[in-house]
Amino acid sequence: SSKTNKSKDWVNVKVRYKPIKSETSILIEKAHSEISTFDQVSKGYKLSAIVTGFGLLLRDSKHKGNLTYDNLLKYSEPNINL
Repeated sequence: SSKTNKSKDWVNVKVRYKPIKSETSILIEKAHSEISTFDQVSKGYKLSAIVTGFGLLLRDSKHKGNLTYDNLLKYSEPNINL
């Protein structure tokens, strides 16, 4: 069974690292909920999202959700200012 994430966070990033000469790892966790539209993300994120989406469509991935080539073209139009 899968669990539904009911959080309002847009993305949750977790990174764990171990400093040199340390036995204990440190967790850094950051949740972002301020971003509400694709137009509000950075140019780099837009580009990586478009490239990733294209890869998902090429592979017909089960993770593509309802993404289509038409949607992808809409996001990659010049008005997103990459």
